[in-house]
Amino acid sequence: MAKQASPLNFLIVTFVALGSFTYGFNSAIMGVVIGLPEFFNYFGISLEDDIGNSITGATNGLYSGGGVVGCLFVPWLLEKLGRKRTLQIGSIVAIISAALQSGSVHIAMFLLARFLNGVSVGMLNTSIPVFQSEVSPAESRGRMVGTHGVLIVSGYSMAGFVGFGTYYAEPTVGWRLCLAIQIVAPLLLCLGSPWLPESPRWLIRQDRVKEGLEVLQLLHGDANDPTNNAPEIEYNQIVEQYRLEMAGDGPRSLVGMMKKKSYRKRLLFGFAVQVIAQSTGVLVVNNYQVLLYKGLGISGSLPLALNGCYNGLAAFMNWINSLIMDRVGRIRIMVIGLCGCAIALSCFTAMVAEFGGTSNRVGNGFGVFFLFLFVFFYGATMDATSYVYCSEIFPTPVRAIGTGFSVSGLFSATLVYTQVAPIAFAQIGWRYYLVFITLPLVGAICLWKFFPETKRLTLEEIGGAFGDDVLAVGSGRDDIDDTLAWKGSDDLHPGQRIDSEGNGKEGRVGTKASGTQDIHCLVRVFILIKVDLNLQAMPAAQSMMKAVVFESVGKVVVEDRPRPRIEDPRDVIVKVTAAGLCGSDLHWFRGHQKIPGDFIPGHEIVGDVFEVGSAVERFKIGEPVVASFSTQCGNRSSPRDIDGGQAEYVRIPYADTSLSHPPKGLPAKLLVLMGDIFPTGYFCASRFLKPMPAAEAKETVVAVVGCGPVGICAIASALTWCDTVYALDLVPERLAEAAKIGAIPLGLNDDPVAIIKAATDGRGADLVLEVVGGPEPMKLCMNLIRPFGIISSVGVQPHDLTFDGPMLHAKNVTIEWGRCPVYGIFSESLECLVKVQDKVAFLCDKEMKLEDAVEAYQLFDSRKVHKIILIP
Repeated sequence: MAKQASPLNFLIVTFVALGSFTYGFNSAIMGVVIGLPEFFNYFGISLEDDIGNSITGATNGLYSGGGVVGCLFVPWLLEKLGRKRTLQIGSIVAIISAALQSGSVHIAMFLLARFLNGVSVGMLNTSIPVFQSEVSPAESRGRMVGTHGVLIVSGYSMAGFVGFGTYYAEPTVGWRLCLAIQIVAPLLLCLGSPWLPESPRWLIRQDRVKEGLEVLQLLHGDANDPTNNAPEIEYNQIVEQYRLEMAGDGPRSLVGMMKKKSYRKRLLFGFAVQVIAQSTGVLVVNNYQVLLYKGLGISGSLPLALNGCYNGLAAFMNWINSLIMDRVGRIRIMVIGLCGCAIALSCFTAMVAEFGGTSNRVGNGFGVFFLFLFVFFYGATMDATSYVYCSEIFPTPVRAIGTGFSVSGLFSATLVYTQVAPIAFAQIGWRYYLVFITLPLVGAICLWKFFPETKRLTLEEIGGAFGDDVLAVGSGRDDIDDTLAWKGSDDLHPGQRIDSEGNGKEGRVGTKASGTQDIHCLVRVFILIKVDLNLQAMPAAQSMMKAVVFESVGKVVVEDRPRPRIEDPRDVIVKVTAAGLCGSDLHWFRGHQKIPGDFIPGHEIVGDVFEVGSAVERFKIGEPVVASFSTQCGNRSSPRDIDGGQAEYVRIPYADTSLSHPPKGLPAKLLVLMGDIFPTGYFCASRFLKPMPAAEAKETVVAVVGCGPVGICAIASALTWCDTVYALDLVPERLAEAAKIGAIPLGLNDDPVAIIKAATDGRGADLVLEVVGGPEPMKLCMNLIRPFGIISSVGVQPHDLTFDGPMLHAKNVTIEWGRCPVYGIFSESLECLVKVQDKVAFLCDKEMKLEDAVEAYQLFDSRKVHKIILIP
């Protein structure tokens, strides 16, 4: 896995954190606005009575309540529309609500707009860490998702300085200007969002695997190092873990998550982390900070300036937090921070209790110092870390739901604490801070004892710390044998790892080792086996796909089948984009070939590489490929029957010799012809025409028996060498198509033997191409061919053939027949297809959905269409 994130990756996660800035600025600006007397004066409200306190509480309460609504609603948007679109929607709601606040003419209008603003930041505050965690490499995820916290507090800081600046503005303008500035950050995010990539994990979950890999390569690849395969390793890890999660009994809804122990544990821990963070009193302190300074006897514009400095320090310490959490660990750093916050707030409370409202400059000065010490600890340890932790502990299928529920803990706690704050400060004064001294200490104990560490684990590996089965072992990191223990084991305790001596110690996979060398060896053997098998030791359960299944003669169905997986290191899994319905499929559909049912047909396959075996050298994930109708094992062993490609996915054995890279520019439906019929038609013509001198080939008279799709391909191929090609068939429509591409059409009822002999001075055709199969076509070929002529047959022969012995003896005919050696001539036939594509493109005009395969087979069996392309 990539050790360092690319500059582009950092730029993207920092840019989306404009939404984090929006949350911070919008949350803090009310602490500034309520410190401006003109705000209350405009609405005719006095802070000296109960109505004033109620309005202050309602302002913060509605904002927090809107946040709860936003973060519980947004998971649906994140899954339905994607991370990028949800960020855009959240930004638009933030812009509209900010405009309504700044233009409010009545307190009710302001409170409604404040609620909507809360909804928008709830959406953003959930969406951003989800997006950031899904685009960040494991080794840098703390630092990158930590920008969420950094920009939140940068927004707080900016709000303080904006308040300081507007203190000197016109009284009627100051508070409106503060609220109008809320528009700037979400507007920038909205305008720049079209250039953001979508989350690769969300794309892969939508089966947009090529796009997902491209995003991983863009963000985690290295253009200067062609040997860097970190994106491909990460891609395979994401795919395999997602398959396991989707194939198991993992929940897909909030209710379902609450019913399963490991998921319920995640919900509890994520929600608790956010509640514990807010139980430090950080938002109470921040939102009422200006009033607190006034309570210490500090007046004028100085409280606003101190507010800006306070949040500036918080932003800087958040940046420090993002840099050190990947080294120190999430749990350890939060425990340190909670204890530090409790100590700092205890000292601040003492100063307020002793010197609040007095003119004692030393006491008040220490009160300000301890307030800054409080934010020093909170910013350096809690703010960024809490968001990182609750966004990374959930599996990809439910990350949006889990993160949304977790962040609702922030807004719920804030709603309670800030709603109570005005009344509590009025009734019990400094004693309200005792709540925020006691709860963090309790939270620190709980975190240290029960919460698993997640630092430096990939998102796919974290499930092991909660008791889930995971497939992600090692992730390509070079420290694998010093940091991994059995994933999903209940014998080991969260918060520990196994060191090089086999002893349990604090680390990233939550486990408690026995301390014996035997367990250490067992773990190392397990890891080595898993890596050596390229993660093939998977549970039996698989993700499902739609596939066409042959049941019996004349009957196919479309049903769910297990998605194929890598069975051999030489395998490739292809995500099918187009599959052809070929005449060969009709042999078993009509019962001409006796084969057992219950298999997936289809040998004309075009698609994108979805998964690659460890021994495959020629293909990479996401590359477009075309498959031929037979696998090429490179030896003379007997062929094995495998499922075909009339499905959403197909396994291709011996991929290096069974797949090919298509040329750019050819549409997928035309490439389907390369699966069988075009190479077969080309081979039928080329094996005799190609070796001829050009002049001789040009004058060769060719007759093609059968004008179906293979016959059309044979005609088009033959015309690249010779001038005269006769096309023979019973169907007038087929003859008409053959005539359009340059052949001379002859109906079988029009005595074609006599016509060709008359045109060749009684000789007959020099070369007859037979593409139908059966005794009657072969008899016709014998009558068409001249003495010493050549018959090239690729038609499937359904049973024994009989020949006119005297005629064979008299004519000295050369006959060659047999299946096309597709791999041997694939490249040259593909070059020919490029040349004649305009002539054969009409064969691929009929497209149908894979789900309509039953109707497609009936239509194809009726001979009403040349060919049908099935699109999954």
